[in-house]
Amino acid sequence: MYMQFNQLHPDYQNYESKKYFMSEIPREFLDAFQGLIVATVHNRDNAVQLLKLACNIVAKYIPTKPTQNWGWDYLLRDLEDYLYELHSKNKFHKFMDCIAEIANSIDIDLKELNELLLDHDIGYELDFKLYDGAWWSVVDENMQNRSESIEEALECVNEDYINVIEHLNQAKEQLSKTENSRARKDALRDCASAMESYLEYLSGENDIKEAVKKLRDEYDLPRKIISDATSIWDRIHQQHPDVRHGSAINTDLSEAEALYWIDRIMALIKYLSRTIEK
Repeated sequence: MYMQFNQLHPDYQNYESKKYFMSEIPREFLDAFQGLIVATVHNRDNAVQLLKLACNIVAKYIPTKPTQNWGWDYLLRDLEDYLYELHSKNKFHKFMDCIAEIANSIDIDLKELNELLLDHDIGYELDFKLYDGAWWSVVDENMQNRSESIEEALECVNEDYINVIEHLNQAKEQLSKTENSRARKDALRDCASAMESYLEYLSGENDIKEAVKKLRDEYDLPRKIISDATSIWDRIHQQHPDVRHGSAINTDLSEAEALYWIDRIMALIKYLSRTIEK
């Protein structure tokens, strides 16, 4: 049984570390991992069968047909080719699942594997748990998750508020591409739209200002807190009109500023959930 990597770390593309690769396998790791596989099996009586097994596990994750070879040297070339082909797919979570399955299937020493990962600045270590199978843990205690505040807000929002949930999930996806200016603006737009939809769901009003007024009066909410909704909404659209598609203006929205506004929006959503939906 294997706990898939993206089940353990669904937001791994939003992980940030100053020391480690959190969503990328460096190419130098490929040869080193192949070397570890070979070193693990070469003195065993069934070395050829184990090397073939490792090849076929990688082939499964590409995916491609299993190797038809049985010769040691041919299998070495197949393993190298398969690893590089899997790496070229740029599916980090698949590569991590592949590593875990090979480690378990040919009994790689986990201490040696984790040292190899660390040597190549890959920010996870592998263990196997009795009922969960493969278990990947983050090694950097200072690692940050760009989408953490969105995930916390998602846990607070009523599952019937479909528009809110869709906007927040879209924002999480965009945050995995924050090196792109348009992605940052799209993430902020979706968060602002999630806030707008949430206010409308809670109030029954179709205008954000009317929604704020109704919620403030009906629930006796502090003016400075609930009015932050319209303040955020107005400031975003005044300073960055191109957050909305179709604007002829092109503004500079840094990652730091985008995350600042997003965190403020998520804080308000969580506050409203705790106050009104408690």
